[in-house]
Amino acid sequence: MSSSAIASGTDNCHKIDKKVKENKNYRNHRWWKVTFKTGQVEAMDITGKTDCYLRIGKPGKKDATKWLYKTKVQEKTLTPEWSEEIRFVVSPKCQEYIIEAWDKDLIKDEYMGCVKVNIPKHRGTHNLYINDKKGKSKGTISVSFEDEGWFI
Repeated sequence: MSSSAIASGTDNCHKIDKKVKENKNYRNHRWWKVTFKTGQVEAMDITGKTDCYLRIGKPGKKDATKWLYKTKVQEKTLTPEWSEEIRFVVSPKCQEYIIEAWDKDLIKDEYMGCVKVNIPKHRGTHNLYINDKKGKSKGTISVSFEDEGWFI
C-alpha cells in the first residue's frame, strides 16, 4: 500500500479508500496526529542562519525510508516555527518512525540530523534532540504526538 493512501494532511484526513476500510489486516491500526511545532537549530549557512525543514518517514528495508511528510522551509532562522500537522495510520507492527532535519540550499540540501521515535511511547509534546551521523547534537525540535483512535 502506498504511503499516500495512509498519510494525509489536515484537509483530507478522513478520505479512506473503501478497499482499505474492508481489509481486516488494519483492525489494530490507529490514527495518530503529529504536530511539528518549533525548533532551535545550529547555523548551517555562511550567513549564520539555517533554512530548516523536517520530514517524517517509516524505516524500510536497507535504509529505504518511506517518507510521509515534509514541512515547509523556515528560511534564515535558528528558531524555526512550523505549526504543521499530519495525520496517518500507525501499525502495531511498525511503530518506529524517523524525523530528519535538513538545511535547504540552492544546489544540494544539507543533512542536519535525525531522531527515531516510537510514536505510541511518545504521547504528548516532546523536545527531541536532532543528532548528526556522528552523534553530535544539531539542535532540538518540539513535536507533539496525539492518538486519535482506531483506524476502522
